[in-house]
Amino acid sequence: MKILFTILSIDSGNVMYLQSAKRLVNEILDQTQHDVLVSTNNLNFFEDISSERFFLRDNIDDSCTLKYGSEFNYNLKYNAFDNIPSKYNIIIYLDCDIKLDGWNIESDNHIESIFKNYDFGATRLNCSMIGSVNEYRKTGRTLFSHKINSYKILEKYSDSDDIMLSLLPSEHFLIFKNDENKIKKFYEKWRELNEHLQSINGEGGSWGDGFEIGISARYAGFHDPIEINQGTWDGIFGFKFNGNKFFDKNVKKIEEFEPIDLLNFLRNFLKKEAISFIQIGVNDGKTHDIANDFLKESDIGYFVEPIGSTFEIMKQNKANFKNAKFVKKAILPEVLRGNNVINILSSDQNNEGASIGSFNKDRISSQIIVDTVTIIDFLIEEKIDDLDFFFCDAESIDHLIILDLITRLKPNVLFFETCWWCTEDHDLEMSDGKTVKIPSRRHMKSVLNDNGYDVIDYWEHPKYKREDMVAIKRDIFLNEN
Repeated sequence: MKILFTILSIDSGNVMYLQSAKRLVNEILDQTQHDVLVSTNNLNFFEDISSERFFLRDNIDDSCTLKYGSEFNYNLKYNAFDNIPSKYNIIIYLDCDIKLDGWNIESDNHIESIFKNYDFGATRLNCSMIGSVNEYRKTGRTLFSHKINSYKILEKYSDSDDIMLSLLPSEHFLIFKNDENKIKKFYEKWRELNEHLQSINGEGGSWGDGFEIGISARYAGFHDPIEINQGTWDGIFGFKFNGNKFFDKNVKKIEEFEPIDLLNFLRNFLKKEAISFIQIGVNDGKTHDIANDFLKESDIGYFVEPIGSTFEIMKQNKANFKNAKFVKKAILPEVLRGNNVINILSSDQNNEGASIGSFNKDRISSQIIVDTVTIIDFLIEEKIDDLDFFFCDAESIDHLIILDLITRLKPNVLFFETCWWCTEDHDLEMSDGKTVKIPSRRHMKSVLNDNGYDVIDYWEHPKYKREDMVAIKRDIFLNEN
């Protein structure tokens, strides 16, 4: 069985992804007996790799848009499938920031076994075009809302069209049985979709290229897919997502930082005298939130707290923040628009607070009416179109707020409360008696990853366990000087 690993590595002004790709190439050469093909616009960077199994080419057309503003054009990955030799049985595409750590004979045997019966392997194949379209119609949002709009899916296609059978995988790795005609059609369709997105200047963003991958795979005739679960891609294949990114091997990795040290590192990395921020659920402005230890008086942003008495104490404690605006409202996701009833929680070892969700019924001492605004309306009203840090402590509805937020704005860093009970999707009673579904932590990590973020779930952290997640926008590292 002959396997080809194919990788795209684009020089768009930052060396980090070139370095990541080089490390990945060497890992493949060291751990496997297979060939590696790199498509790049910087041949010189890889000239020191000497191996008969390494192939290098510059097939990146001058007409290709490398970046839309500060965002990398993720659809350029189609170039990795250009003119694939027919002598290979299996094609494995890897994002260049994946680390290969653990490929062995079991990996080869597993690949050979799988592709006796299947022609396409990836992860997140439970996400489909028709499912995304139906979710968008029902709720006005879905993971691929921007792509549904960019390609005018609702206007151009009916539910019975074949495109609706497309499965929309995670884009980090793809494994294909090498059918020369199908691979060519896959490449050509993805290139066509990229050209369309370039023609509208990347409107909506190019992130979430699983959308184009799924459409192209369906169009090309890859109709026998298999879900590659984490136990396989991590445990058997040794794919470590984002394992070759951010830092040299002698420098601390992001998950090794204490949370407050990581935030300070990211502040320094942004190289700004004052960062912009939104902090939701400030409480008294002194206790129970990492943002209160992190933010500086020169920073520019918004402190949001709905409870009147707590709000006034917070304003006093934050009086020296001359560049901040104080907002006495509860921030809501769209699904809770109009719910202005908030539970007041009794003081105990968990601290006094308030919550829209009734997950701690034994702590609810009373209910009050507060002013509310949805996160999207808040961004519009305040004309916020760029943000460095977003902090959210909304007592059980944080996941919903974050999912709404990133449909309109993608801050550089998200730090938000998660819940230990969100191992699976959770039906939670709200203060008005209605029930909403709180997405699981696993779902949050998947969506954020597909939206261009690297995520640390501190509830699963071996050293710094706490009910928080931090999500770091990958693109900030592309702009490093």
